[in-house]
Amino acid sequence: MTTTTHEYFSGEFLKQIAEENGYLEGVELSNAASESKELAAGDVNGRWKDGSERGSSTVRFEWRPVRDVAETERRSIGSYCKRDRVLFVSTSSDIGSAEELHGRSIGSDDGTVPFHSTAELLERSGLDETAVDTERIETIEERLKAVKTGSVDAIVVREPYATLGRYDAELDAVWTDSRRVALVVSPAVESERANAFRTALNRAIKEIEDDRDRYRERYVDLLEDSVPGGDFEGVDFDRLRDDIELRTHLPIRGPDTTRLGPTEWMAGEGYVEDGEGIATLSEGRTPY
Repeated sequence: MTTTTHEYFSGEFLKQIAEENGYLEGVELSNAASESKELAAGDVNGRWKDGSERGSSTVRFEWRPVRDVAETERRSIGSYCKRDRVLFVSTSSDIGSAEELHGRSIGSDDGTVPFHSTAELLERSGLDETAVDTERIETIEERLKAVKTGSVDAIVVREPYATLGRYDAELDAVWTDSRRVALVVSPAVESERANAFRTALNRAIKEIEDDRDRYRERYVDLLEDSVPGGDFEGVDFDRLRDDIELRTHLPIRGPDTTRLGPTEWMAGEGYVEDGEGIATLSEGRTPY
């Protein structure tokens, strides 16, 4: 059984640390947007243009950087925030590794995955695309039901939904990879300015990684401040501060405000008892 981890530092948190340590002194792009949650699919061109003209931001953290950069003529200048990518099978399955999927079926949302297609996933696992029957299943709800009922042998899941597999006793993670959130800028921004900003954030990341205990509580505070927006409703933040290792078991904020609450959905679908804590694969229980 393979446990998965993620690294998630919001742009806001990185900028706070960079500013405190003087990393942004003389850097002209310090007005970057934390995350581009307002950039809805299909409307990224106009909103990016409007935002740039208002001067609201010259740099954005993108959740779908490959697609968005292509659509809006922006360019990626850095890559941050590993997010888990997991191939799941039911725990009742006889499949114990990705290599054992030869001749089996996979449910995937291929076509919307930014960094890796299912074909690339299989290739990295030593499989030829033609050796696996790939079935397109658009939504995470449909894919989880499909693997639970046995209509497919495995499913491809991306964060934030990887949390379902990591904490769900009925699923095993048998393959992992990571994707990243990219830092993108308008083509009009000079490379020297963009690189200076990227360097400042990289220094902030190193500062955090070198002293995670010091920054953990501050990061949880940042998450707690997001509660009015509904992102972490019901999360026990006091327990987070005491029990959760920074970057390993913190909840993940997705790129929009309408994503599914994993705990509520799991309980509703019978994956866990309603109101029951969800056991992790390595740490016992989560606080939500």
